[in-house]
Amino acid sequence: EFDTLNLDAGSLKRLRAELQQLAASDAPEAQAADLATAEPASLAVAAALLAETRWLQPEDLERARRLHHWLQQATGCYEIEFVDDASLPLAELRQVNQPIGKLWQWFVNEFAHTPRTWQAYRELMHR
Repeated sequence: EFDTLNLDAGSLKRLRAELQQLAASDAPEAQAADLATAEPASLAVAAALLAETRWLQPEDLERARRLHHWLQQATGCYEIEFVDDASLPLAELRQVNQPIGKLWQWFVNEFAHTPRTWQAYRELMHR
């Protein structure tokens, strides 16, 4: 399963560090697909990192934006929306975006819970 509970502590720590690094920089889109293919559990880790976002500083918003974009690129799911309106105050952006981490966790649990469900989802998306 892709569930992070099945990862050993070292693998989980490595994936978290790699995803935090991706969230701190503009990573090439191909890197998202490569990581999701090589390390499917990275989907669960990225969703957890997004759910942990505190939304207190502009840097939090940027990190969340990158994680969200990475998850979109890795999964092909664009239905979970991220509000990115520079005219809105951070408090309002926090309020509208805070649920996306939980939505991504639901998505990963539902569609990428096991290699079989992830493969079925990918096949349906590419029809």
